[in-house]
Amino acid sequence: MAKDDANKAGSAAVIEKGLGVLERVWDAHWALRLACAILFLDMAMMLRVGRGLRQWTVEDKALLSDVGWVAPLIVAFSFTVAIVIPLVLIVLRQVSALVLEWFLPFLTKSSELRYRRPLGYVPAGEFYNFALCGKDDFLFRMYEAHERKKKTEQQARERAGELTAATLLAVLTNWLLAQWTPGSIGLIGAIADALADWASVVAVAALLYSGSVLKWAWFSDASPNLIYYPSLDQSLRDRKERTEGFLDNKLSDLESAVGGHGYGSGGDQLVRQRHFDAITVLAQNVKPGFGHVARSALRDHDHFGHQAGQVICEKPA
Repeated sequence: MAKDDANKAGSAAVIEKGLGVLERVWDAHWALRLACAILFLDMAMMLRVGRGLRQWTVEDKALLSDVGWVAPLIVAFSFTVAIVIPLVLIVLRQVSALVLEWFLPFLTKSSELRYRRPLGYVPAGEFYNFALCGKDDFLFRMYEAHERKKKTEQQARERAGELTAATLLAVLTNWLLAQWTPGSIGLIGAIADALADWASVVAVAALLYSGSVLKWAWFSDASPNLIYYPSLDQSLRDRKERTEGFLDNKLSDLESAVGGHGYGSGGDQLVRQRHFDAITVLAQNVKPGFGHVARSALRDHDHFGHQAGQVICEKPA
């Protein structure tokens, strides 16, 4: 009875470990890592015995127990993953950016000019200044959670691009090595033979998918760093409208004053242009954030911030 219980417990542990491995392999990042490791082993086999894993024989089992071969293999793989591939990817990323900029500029064109802040959202910097001014622990925790999430998403995006590019390099290297090694069949060649006429279709689809992943990971604008806080958003928009209205009035007054002097052509127009340049510089120096927001006004939904007794929170310089 005790032996049966032990066997059941052992079987349950094996199943649990198997499910854990399957869950990791199912993850895209782990799947790409596993693919790179298997392709590296396949290339090491071709360099060692002149045949790949597809041509595995019973005699090849001795290689796995050969410490003199396994130890350098592990060192070479670790060095390649930690040093060689990151350096190659840095160069590849820079070269790809230059090539796309020259031949396909629309793929790297920034979309910042088309950006409009959604209603209810505020820039993370404005939110941080607002929390710092009010010394609100809840808002600080909210800001820190947002920054952690943003950093995690950015790291996942970078990792997806790196692993995709590394897998493409491993696939290309495996295929080329098999072509240069007489009598060997690499895993990529074996897969191509198994797919037969569909090999080219699958290759094109894989390249298009990998290209879209690299485009998203390397050459796309990062998402705006915004936090959802409607009351602060409304206050910022109201303050921006009031400031823009103030600048428009000043510009109109200046235009009327300049027009009233009857400036004509030539040198007089230069004087008029200097007036407009001055008001343009003034408008450009007004930042869109307008960080001086009344905290108490936001809580009371009074977005003008002119009630008696309120303290205006100035944005730090």
